[in-house]
Amino acid sequence: MSSLASPVAAEVPVQSLGRQIILGGAVLSVARLMTRALGVLSALTIPRWLGPAETGIFAVAMLAIGAINAFTESGLVAAFIQRKNDYDQYILPVRTFNALRGVVLAAIVFFCAPYVAHWMDSPRSADVLRVLAIVPLANGLTPMIWTLATKRLQFAGPAKYNVFITAVNLAITIPLAWYLMSVWALVWGTVISTLVGLAVSTLLSREGRGFTLKWRPLKDLRRFGFWIFLTSITGYIYITAGNWMIGILLNVQILAVYTLATKFCTLFTSEAAGIVNQMMLPVFSHIQDDLPRLRTAFRKSFGTLSMIVIGVGAFFCVASRDYFVIVLGAKWADHTNLFNSLLPWLTIWGICWAFAGAQSGVFQALGKPNWWLATTVIMCIAILLLTWPAVRLWGALGAAAFMGGIAAAMQFIRNLILARMLQLRYREVLDHVATPAFAGILSVTLATLARGHLTDNIWGQAILANSVVVTVYLGTLLAFSRHLHPNPFEMLALFRDTVMAKYREWRA
Repeated sequence: MSSLASPVAAEVPVQSLGRQIILGGAVLSVARLMTRALGVLSALTIPRWLGPAETGIFAVAMLAIGAINAFTESGLVAAFIQRKNDYDQYILPVRTFNALRGVVLAAIVFFCAPYVAHWMDSPRSADVLRVLAIVPLANGLTPMIWTLATKRLQFAGPAKYNVFITAVNLAITIPLAWYLMSVWALVWGTVISTLVGLAVSTLLSREGRGFTLKWRPLKDLRRFGFWIFLTSITGYIYITAGNWMIGILLNVQILAVYTLATKFCTLFTSEAAGIVNQMMLPVFSHIQDDLPRLRTAFRKSFGTLSMIVIGVGAFFCVASRDYFVIVLGAKWADHTNLFNSLLPWLTIWGICWAFAGAQSGVFQALGKPNWWLATTVIMCIAILLLTWPAVRLWGALGAAAFMGGIAAAMQFIRNLILARMLQLRYREVLDHVATPAFAGILSVTLATLARGHLTDNIWGQAILANSVVVTVYLGTLLAFSRHLHPNPFEMLALFRDTVMAKYREWRA
């Protein structure tokens, strides 16, 4: 990890922007893949040792912290990144506001802990929440080093930092989970890794390390930040409404199963969206006044995202069945059928969530966060009205099916809005999804048929099904490559040329 001792101008030269996007995407992809690989290691060990009851207690605590965080989101960081020029004056005011917000969040989490535990019928969650109150406090005190790096399109530093913190978390949590076999392994892993992150960020930071009482610059960011604040609330409702309803109406064990299924169905799709979204907001902000470049950047990024997230979603929809049976063991055995029934719907929901994460960056970069908010509000209204009866009638499966269905329906509306914003034909936007979606449905269907009819051995079923889903998906994309935008062969050639150019620069 390197510091940001030498500021870089916010304005990126036109001729170098494309290369920075490709190189940044490569760095983020490698880093996030490493992070998710560590997440897989966590999923192979920690839930097996803790079981659904202990895992459910931690899920309740994280739901509460997420809710408090979402309902107090200022939006100033996103507004800061979106600001095209003269951003130095905002660094200290934004950092000071974040620190004060962290203190307030910590107090809310600490004092609301017993009420949340009572509401969710999980008494042990109270003590867990009181200790986890340290997390928002430490996050609020963290300097702006990684936000500044993202603002300047320097993606390597934040990527390395995230991998490092994830590794620290697992290095603490995994041995504690094996030894304690209780929720406190997850708690101490989260707290200690957060404090390590605060220390590392403070040591590496060279800009904006202090605080200020000069709040006037924040007025320029307030209007944009207000829409991000509302978007944060509605987005949280959209993402976690099913979890809250299951925790309130059912029990923490079913909540743990639902949370685990969601984790696997979004394990890599959310990361792919995170890569694109992390780059889209600063990159699109740089070219927000150049419509032809915006169209080209959107079509290439969204087309690439579609091929990745739908393929990865299809793979995990098939592979997760084997994980639950082979890895988790007897503590989870009673919930196998429920877990398997959740996978298709949560896969659809995870893919749509990935698309939404990328699309939101476009809306924000173009200065239209209120338009994005309107689409999210529509979904939240439907969720608040219908998720409760869906869980009462059909349990966790009802929540998963409803979330997946409404997310897919909203994608059609958002694509229409994006087409109008970028002055594209609707078909040009829909073409990015049609072929990968067909390939994904075909691959999952054939893999499911192969699993059920060709062998009875559980390991044989796992190997066969996973091989079929990968082969069919990639084969279908290659067969219809001329209908894809961008063409995968052209993207591979461009990536190769960029890497070779970077290598020649390094050698010189």
